[in-house]
Amino acid sequence: FEQTNYDLSIVLEPAEELRISFQYNSKSFTKDTIDRLSAHLSMILDQMISNINQPIHQISLLSEKEVVLLEDFNSTAMDYPRDQTIVDLFESQVSIDPLGTALVYEGERLSYG
Repeated sequence: FEQTNYDLSIVLEPAEELRISFQYNSKSFTKDTIDRLSAHLSMILDQMISNINQPIHQISLLSEKEVVLLEDFNSTAMDYPRDQTIVDLFESQVSIDPLGTALVYEGERLSYG
């Protein structure tokens, strides 16, 4: 039985193969969070081992799946009329759909109208 005063401890045990164990407070971390942390650490170590000359700033903290998700989530570029102001565009939307939801805040919805 080991005890620590920290919510998360990562223990590295060098041997023929490196053993890494995570000790964590289950009130502060879920198993899924620790599994993701473990996968990220493993990915970082794999990159370091596979290319020992790779600069640290080139090491990815995200898996390929996470990179795709991040790129998709942030893909928000849209064409819009450059000759109109934001007020013009808002007024245009009001005329198209006055009952449409323009704003949601703390469960309250405001229409364009």
